Amino acid sequence: MLTEIRIYFEGHKSLKSGFAAFSSEIKTRAAEKRCKVEFIAAGGTPDRDFSIAVRTHPTAWNILLRDSEGPYNPSLSASDSKFWMVEMMESWFHADKDVLEAF
Repeated sequence: MLTEIRIYFEGHKSLKSGFAAFSSEIKTRAAEKRCKVEFIAAGGTPDRDFSIAVRTHPTAWNILLRDSEGPYNPSLSASDSKFWMVEMMESWFHADKDVLEAF
C-alpha cells in the first residue's frame, strides 16, 4: 500500500504553499487512505533532486513536476513519474483572469 507521495517541483520553496493549496483535494483523499503528500522545492536542480529522491525514498511515489523550457521532447521524459507543467500552469493562470490581473 502506498503511504507517501513526494512531489518535487521546479521552483522556489515559496511556491510550496500554493501547490499544497491547489492540490488540497489530493491531500485530503490521500489522508483518507493514510497516505502523506509532501511538496518539495527542487530549485534549479530538479533532475538531480528527483534522482536522489528515487534512491532515498524507494517506497514513496516520487513525482517530478518540470517547467517546459521549449517544445516537448519525449526523450526527456524517461520516467512515468515526470510530468511537464506548462499546460497545467497556463490553465491555472487563465482560469480566473480577474484574480490574475489583480495579482
